[in-house]
Amino acid sequence: MAPPFNLLRIWQTGPMASFPAHAHDLWEAVFYLSGEGVVSVGDERLAFEPGALLLTPPRLAHQEKAKKTYSNLGLRFYRADLPRKPRLMTHLLGSNIEDLLRLLHREFLLNGQKPGESCDHLLAVFLSQVSRAPLGRRPTTERLKHLLVDHIHDHAFTIRDGARRCGAPYRTLLEAFRADEGRTPMEFLIELRLNEGKSLLETTGVPVAEVARMIGFEDPYYFSRLFRRKVGLTPSAYRRRNNPA
Repeated sequence: MAPPFNLLRIWQTGPMASFPAHAHDLWEAVFYLSGEGVVSVGDERLAFEPGALLLTPPRLAHQEKAKKTYSNLGLRFYRADLPRKPRLMTHLLGSNIEDLLRLLHREFLLNGQKPGESCDHLLAVFLSQVSRAPLGRRPTTERLKHLLVDHIHDHAFTIRDGARRCGAPYRTLLEAFRADEGRTPMEFLIELRLNEGKSLLETTGVPVAEVARMIGFEDPYYFSRLFRRKVGLTPSAYRRRNNPA
């Protein structure tokens, strides 16, 4: 009989020096909160530091040894649509992935240290975030993308603000983003805003000037010119075509 929930348990450790070799029939994800060291997974030796996340598939022996001491936040679960090999992700402090893990841990504790539907919903979002994070892509690129999505409606939020939030030099971040995405952060943000604008034009009767302000354009005339250049229609013409009501 299949278990009622995907999550088995989640825990947070205090400072410790090592953890002996072990294996189990479940997936395991470990987020390192402090300390540095090495984790041996099968035949691989992987270095960990604060902000690293290790995903270990079932039945693969693994052990940890810190330079001094370390602490982590870990969970075990039954199913994951992920490659069945170890995966180490780094530089995730302050990321959405860390936020999801902390929220999942809190929900587990509030549920009497038992899994439940809310925990499984959060676990599903966590696994989706992990699966969508491309190997080799810089963590700052993903962090900036999330910040731009979060501030899509805020015309005052700038790319420089995003660089400060990411803790990265502005020009370094621009170069890394372009290398990973093939476009600049501003081009990415404009596409987000125009797609949001299309949705509002298709589904609401909100005036075009108000649509512009709702999606972060302070100047509605600039929005209309940009929309026409990118979409090939004015906002009003786009609405007539796609929202006849």
